[in-house]
Amino acid sequence: SSEGSVTGTVSADRVNVFGRIKGEIRAVTLILHPTAHVEADILHETLEIAEGAYFDGRVRRCRNVAELKRHIDAA
Repeated sequence: SSEGSVTGTVSADRVNVFGRIKGEIRAVTLILHPTAHVEADILHETLEIAEGAYFDGRVRRCRNVAELKRHIDAA
């Protein structure tokens, strides 16, 4: 929902953001939809940012999915 809001860490294999996230996102696949408002640091393998989405933060692409999975499993 575009009304949803999370403050903290979001960790999952696939994350679709329609609302607000402030904190950190760890995802194998991350999609920021046009209504997304993200103030977070991102660790990902695949990232898609739609036109209209707001993003402020740092992005790091994980070269080794196993490393990313460890981050996801630890959260």
